[in-house]
Amino acid sequence: MPDIPAPLLTALISLLGSFIGAWLAARFALSRFYSEKVWERKTAAYTAIFDALHDMNRWYEEHILEFTHDTTVTPERAEQLGKESRAAEAALRHRLLSETWLIPDNIAGRIDLAFAELEVAKRNTGWHDYLYGRGRTMSTLIADLQRMTRQDLRLQGPLSPLWRNLRFHLFMPKFERRYRKYLRPPH
Repeated sequence: MPDIPAPLLTALISLLGSFIGAWLAARFALSRFYSEKVWERKTAAYTAIFDALHDMNRWYEEHILEFTHDTTVTPERAEQLGKESRAAEAALRHRLLSETWLIPDNIAGRIDLAFAELEVAKRNTGWHDYLYGRGRTMSTLIADLQRMTRQDLRLQGPLSPLWRNLRFHLFMPKFERRYRKYLRPPH
């Protein structure tokens, strides 16, 4: 084996080390760039989902106010709210289909389950029970999606589960007490 002079060997080792270091740094930077882009796409998708849920929920809020406060929603306003709610639902379904590769299956499945619950309630219950059921379904859907989204985006802090459980146990009984007098007893 021929003798390689020490200065040349030192130069080759430092060149090889520099090349490997630069390659690893570029690989890590590119990986981080891709994960940040995916995170940005996910936040945009989740924002669109929550916007659509908010638009869908306006229909419920106006009708429950009409029911509980003896106000009236004009037929034109009811038709407008219905159109906006259906458009928001269509936009939400479209967003879920277009972002299939991005939205985790548990989130898409939870939204599909809520839509199925709403459809069953619409067919099998009276108006007042439907309003109550829709409100409960939408509020639990939004709370579940907030939790799942925080987990997916790794935003969940140490107190988040505690706060979520406390909020659920404080809010839901109040919601049930407030609207119980308007509901028929279960069969």
